Amino acid sequence: MFRIISIVAFIASFVWIFKYLKKSGISFKEISNYYFTELKNSRSDLKSIKLKSLSENLHSLQSVAYLLTILGFVIMLVTGFISLLFTGGALTGILLMIHVSVAPLISITFAMLVVLFAHSNRFNDNDITISTEDDGKKKIIYKDSAYLKINFWLISIFSLPAMASIILTMFPLFGTEGQINLLEIHRYSVLIISILVIFHIGLLSVNSKQIFKN
Repeated sequence: MFRIISIVAFIASFVWIFKYLKKSGISFKEISNYYFTELKNSRSDLKSIKLKSLSENLHSLQSVAYLLTILGFVIMLVTGFISLLFTGGALTGILLMIHVSVAPLISITFAMLVVLFAHSNRFNDNDITISTEDDGKKKIIYKDSAYLKINFWLISIFSLPAMASIILTMFPLFGTEGQINLLEIHRYSVLIISILVIFHIGLLSVNSKQIFKN
């Protein structure tokens, strides 16, 4: 059942992001080139971090945390879902080793990400537009910035059960049924996060369209 839900969810998400980016004139190649370039630049930013001001250091730290989290998430996504989607089998072997090795690192970088970006993801009046219709009724229109912030907080919220459930499975606190339920919570939480991250990349790419044209 989970395999079917995952396949449908990923197909629907990729169809959405493909149409969304195509409508905005952005290609996947431009997005990948940007992320790889920024990842290379982040290395030099870390080397010169002592020579920069506090605000510049904070910006560099935000960029590094974001890029490492995205990179780690892609690795986790591939290793966690490739067996399930293509063979229906469980996560085993080298994929499992990579998955559990990257998991602690992405947990740290994601926690940094939430702390560093929480302030800039506060909701304010700039996230909405209030228009008056012909009948005099007021209509609230949410801007893309509002959807990006909602996306950020949803990812943050669902990361809690995703991480807590898999950590709890490592302790002898629950029986067999409890372990199975915890794994189900982990799988569905991660699936929701995966879909939200796909939406995040699409929304961010369109709202930052100018960075792909430089």
